[in-house]
Amino acid sequence: MAARLREYGYTVRTQTVRITGGRTSQNVIAEKAGTAPGVVVVGGHMDSKPPSPGGNDNASGVGVTLELARCLALSKGLVPTVRFIGFGAEEIAGSNPDDHHFGARQYVASLSASERARIKAMVSIDMVGYGSTFNIRTMRIGPMTAVGALQSWGRYTGQPLPFLKDPGRFGWSDHEAFEHVGIPVAWLEWRNDPVYHTARDTASHVTPDRVRRTGRLMRGWLLNLTPTELGALRR
Repeated sequence: MAARLREYGYTVRTQTVRITGGRTSQNVIAEKAGTAPGVVVVGGHMDSKPPSPGGNDNASGVGVTLELARCLALSKGLVPTVRFIGFGAEEIAGSNPDDHHFGARQYVASLSASERARIKAMVSIDMVGYGSTFNIRTMRIGPMTAVGALQSWGRYTGQPLPFLKDPGRFGWSDHEAFEHVGIPVAWLEWRNDPVYHTARDTASHVTPDRVRRTGRLMRGWLLNLTPTELGALRR
């Protein structure tokens, strides 16, 4: 992911992510500067769960993140600063069901109070390559402004985004850590995928149309965010 972002002209930094058992992963971070003082984080986790090759979970989300970075690289007049992050180690590692989302949790923990305040929204793009229903999700413990903004854009563009609560005690995607500190979040997911976390989650399993529709939704929303709308995400 880092090499591709550099190919698109971005300055890339990495952040070491420590996992249980003394292992490490990394977060990959790049950003496109905007004209307004506010950041929208867009990203997806780069790992999968053996024996899965990770086609939908989550090469689909990483692919959308990278394509957004490519599309926005040369854009003029982008309002938000868009921070692209490939998160390391999202999947459960070990026997404790809370040992997961290491990359996102450590990233959020590394931010100062002022850095957190600059983030107006975070969108997790996770499992967007297969399914019949395009859902927008949160744990519903934080502000719902990002959900409302994306749903509004979806209605405008003809892409429904019905809300579905994330039922996980700890959250089921990388939005979790951001939501816990009060940052407006949204997890985009196509459902249901009967083969995720299995050996059948290959590249051929991914439906290009689902990936394309996710990317178009996000690209349009980001490019059309006004300063007022960006500010309204988090007051």
